[in-house]
This record gives sequence, structure tokens and C-alpha cells, in this order.
Amino acid sequence: MGDATNMVLILGGELLKQAEHLLIMGLVPSEVIKGYELASVKALAELESTFMVYVLFRSNLAKKNQSSRHIASRPLSRRIPSHRH
Repeated sequence: MGDATNMVLILGGELLKQAEHLLIMGLVPSEVIKGYELASVKALAELESTFMVYVLFRSNLAKKNQSSRHIASRPLSRRIPSHRH
């Protein structure tokens, strides 16, 4: 579908499968829920951190490209230092 519906359904199904295993191991539903809540907080923090690194990378890349364009637009004679003695 292109709107990530399949991914959400697959992820939800996998979370339920893992919850079933945890319940079989003896955890109570409230412990499973608390664990998933903690995991979601950690996952969101990681996504935010990763996104900020990406934004900074793109920003630095844009600055470098802008600087390169500025240097390339100057005449060659201004880019080569003269060797006067």
C-alpha cells in the first residue's frame, strides 16, 4: 500500500508473538506491558538521536557544497597563490 500498513501489521504481530513467549515464561501481562513501554521510550530516543545526526550531517554537507560552489565560481587567477619573491 505504500503507507507502511504492512510494516505496522508485521511489527504488531511480532510483538504479540514475543509477548506470548514472555507470558509462557511466567511474566504477568503488566510486566510485559511495562517492558514494551520502556522499549518504546528507548526506541524513540534512538530514532530522535539518529535523526539529529542525519540533520547535522545534511547541514554540514550543504555548507561544504555551498563553499565549494563559491570557490569554483572565483576566477582561477584568484585561487592560485602567486609566488612573488
